[in-house]
Amino acid sequence: MGTTFRVEGISYLVCATQRSGSTLLCELLRATDVAGVPDEYFEGLRETGLPRQPRQYFEDPSVLDIAERLPPTVPGRPEQPGEFEQWFRYVLQRGTTLNGVFGAKMMWNYLDDFRLRMAELPGLGDLSFNERLDAVFPRLKIIFIRRRDKVAQAVSLWKAIQTQQWRTESESDSEEVDADEPPDVEYDYRAIECCTGGTPVGRTGSTRPVGSRYGSSTTSSPLAGPRPSAGYSTRSVSTRLSPRARRRSARPMTSPRTGSPASARIASAP
Repeated sequence: MGTTFRVEGISYLVCATQRSGSTLLCELLRATDVAGVPDEYFEGLRETGLPRQPRQYFEDPSVLDIAERLPPTVPGRPEQPGEFEQWFRYVLQRGTTLNGVFGAKMMWNYLDDFRLRMAELPGLGDLSFNERLDAVFPRLKIIFIRRRDKVAQAVSLWKAIQTQQWRTESESDSEEVDADEPPDVEYDYRAIECCTGGTPVGRTGSTRPVGSRYGSSTTSSPLAGPRPSAGYSTRSVSTRLSPRARRRSARPMTSPRTGSPASARIASAP
């Protein structure tokens, strides 16, 4: 039995971890009007229908004290049978430009859900994950994007988890600090270490924020980045921060013990 879902043109997935520069790359691709419309179409988790929430980054028992300082998890609404099929059909249309090119972004924290969802699509249940990708995207390309400075990436992730500000909607050419300052964030060495993969984060035995798995294999080192799936054309993109972004990421965090700027400063990206 075949599948009714198939992209005959070129298709690609931008595979990344948070705070790596993937948003900038996807915005540039969308702006061409001929390179698909890559977006995070699959970020809603199956159990809640919502993107991963702050406490869900720290589910391992060893870091529950960190999770307890973050906002409670909203239960949301579990995904119902058949809903993903309808959504996937819309995504294939929404993510494709007029020339037939399809693009989407795939982050570490919903890859496992995407695997399970693909198995629910008509005609794909008896296939392996790679075979499902081949059936739907016969001309699939994989683009891996990595940030060189993993510590700066982890600091940025920990800040974003606390503030839930994942991007700046508008950028100014001014050298001055924006009028609307972001909320205060707390410095926590253990939380940052978790975000680098030093301690299990997220679901036990699963993926980690800065170093993650893609395809059929898991990286031996959490900072090594994803490995390509066999049989697919892959490209790897390495990112560096602009001077303006470096200044923004270097703003001090507040120590939860003293209320003053943390004495330990984390090096910003090169």
